[in-house]
Amino acid sequence: MTMMYCQLRKLTNLLNTGLVFCILLSGFQAQAQQVSNTVYLYTYHNKPPFIVDKEKEVGLYYDLAEYLSERDKERTYVTVYLPRKRLDRMIDTGYLDGAVIGVSPVWSNDVNQTRFLWLGPLYEDRDEFVSLSATPFEFRGPDSLVGKIVAGVAGYYYFGINEAVNRRVLDRIDTIGERQVLELIAKQRADFGIVSQSVFTYLKSVGELNEAYHFSEQPHDVFLRQTFTLKTAPEIHSALQPLLENLLQDKQWRLIVERYE
Repeated sequence: MTMMYCQLRKLTNLLNTGLVFCILLSGFQAQAQQVSNTVYLYTYHNKPPFIVDKEKEVGLYYDLAEYLSERDKERTYVTVYLPRKRLDRMIDTGYLDGAVIGVSPVWSNDVNQTRFLWLGPLYEDRDEFVSLSATPFEFRGPDSLVGKIVAGVAGYYYFGINEAVNRRVLDRIDTIGERQVLELIAKQRADFGIVSQSVFTYLKSVGELNEAYHFSEQPHDVFLRQTFTLKTAPEIHSALQPLLENLLQDKQWRLIVERYE
């Protein structure tokens, strides 16, 4: 009886071990399936209205992830902020498990759109020449920059402006963000600055702008904020394509955008 009992106990332990293994394996498979169904939306623009509060995940790009998740029954979309240099490293090494949102082919060194797989636009925007209404600045070509001081965001490339600074016909003051660019203008430390219309409109809507500002009749740039994936991730591109194809015409998306205007 003792020998039979021991054999039965060993068999029971083996069965239990197998059962535990199956349960663990099923859990790992379910977790892997869940991870594979998560698409990350990467952005390096930590500024309103796109990111209003990073800790609380408030902003248009977080709303975009929720919007896409509601429409794609097979995937969950998650917005992730990364500094530009870190995101560039992920792109260069091919380790990009998602899409980059809110960018332009010009900014991404892909003017001909051959380096990445591009998708439809998320947002129509423009970069404005902003000055005080009391001392308005009007851009009328390179000659209007001579002897001026411009405020910009550190690390940002502004075509025409960087070149004028390099020729020493224009001085530039750098700061950490576009809110701070407007502060430099308000303190009259710069003759004008370059600020995205989207940022200015949001700050004005929440009452953060106390000064009267002037937009040059001719803006610095007009562009669409788009999305791209790597060529090594065609499945992500295929998933996003029908969702973003006519996004700017979608009524619900327009209502979401209007919350920040």
